[in-house]
Amino acid sequence: MKRVAVFVDAGYFWVQTAKALYLEQKPRNSVHVDYQTMRNELLGQVVNVCPGSDLLRVYWYDGPGANGAKSYEHECIERLDDFKLRLGSRNIRGDQKAVDGLLIADLIGLAQNRSISEAVILSGDADLVPGVLAVQNLGIRVLLIEIGSQDATSPYLIAEVDRYCRWNSENILSFAKKAPSCEQTDHCSSSVSLEPASKLDLRKIAEGFYSSQSAENRNMLATIDQNQLIPPDVDRSLLELARSENDDNWLQPEQTKLIRSHLKEYAKLQKGK
Repeated sequence: MKRVAVFVDAGYFWVQTAKALYLEQKPRNSVHVDYQTMRNELLGQVVNVCPGSDLLRVYWYDGPGANGAKSYEHECIERLDDFKLRLGSRNIRGDQKAVDGLLIADLIGLAQNRSISEAVILSGDADLVPGVLAVQNLGIRVLLIEIGSQDATSPYLIAEVDRYCRWNSENILSFAKKAPSCEQTDHCSSSVSLEPASKLDLRKIAEGFYSSQSAENRNMLATIDQNQLIPPDVDRSLLELARSENDDNWLQPEQTKLIRSHLKEYAKLQKGK
C-alpha cells in the first residue's frame, strides 16, 4: 500500500503566500487565511503529485509565538483534520530555531519505520537536502511543492527531489486574502480584549452548546476541572458553534479560553441542581 506524509515549512508558506498577495515580503498578520480551504487545496495538490496514495498526515513545522506560546495561527492549524503541529524553538533574539531539524527527524523516522512510501515537502530550504538524500536511500520517493517564484526555492533541493510542482497563485488566492488593518484583525496583536468586537455572548453560546449535548457528554463535562482539557471532539464542536455565531470567524485565543471556561462552569452548576 502506498502512503504519503506531507511536511510543511510554515515560515516558507507564510512568506510565499504574502508575496503572492502583495508581490513583496509582508508579515504574517498582513495575510488572512481560510484554513479549511487551505487544507483542501493542499491535499488536492498532494493527490495530483501522489495519485493512489493514502494520506498519513500533514506535519506543520513552525516556531512558537514571540512569548513562547502557541499563536492564533497554531490553534487554527491544530483544529484541522489530519494536521499535526510541530513547534521548534526561539533563540534569545527571537529567531526560530530547530524547525528544519524537527522536519528531517520526522522524515527519517517515518521512513525507517516504513510508515510511508512517499514524502511531499513544502519548503525551499537547502538545509533539507541531507534529509531528502537519507530517506531516498531508504526507498522513499520525495516530491516537492513550491510556492511563488523559483528563486524562492533552493536549486540544490530541486535537484535532489524526485519530482516537483508549483502551487500557483490562482490556487493560493482561493484561500488567502489581504488582511484588514492590524487594529481590525483578531490575531495581529497579542494584547486583545476578552470582549469580542461583535459583542458575542460567549456564556450564552456555551450554555446552549451544553444543552444540545447528550446526557453522557453533559455528565462528562461536569467532571472536568478548569485546568483540565475538554475532549478534542467535543471541544471542536464547541468552537465550530462559536465560529458559526461569529460570522464564520474563529474566536480569538482569549475568547477560546473564556468559552471553554464558561462551558465547564455551567456544566458543574447544572450537575449540582
